[in-house]
Amino acid sequence: LLQQVKENERQAEERARALEQEKNAALRLAREITNGVYTPRRRPPAPQFARFQLIRASR
Repeated sequence: LLQQVKENERQAEERARALEQEKNAALRLAREITNGVYTPRRRPPAPQFARFQLIRASR
């Protein structure tokens, strides 16, 4: 039982780390957009397109 608790803790930590990395990537993208690294010509795109258009704009 104790081993299962430890395994659950380990999985929870891994999930927390993955979420943290995702959050940091999103924050970095948001900073780039607000700093004008990425400037949309029309209205800002929907969030799911932002990364794709950032990559396209950097070419």
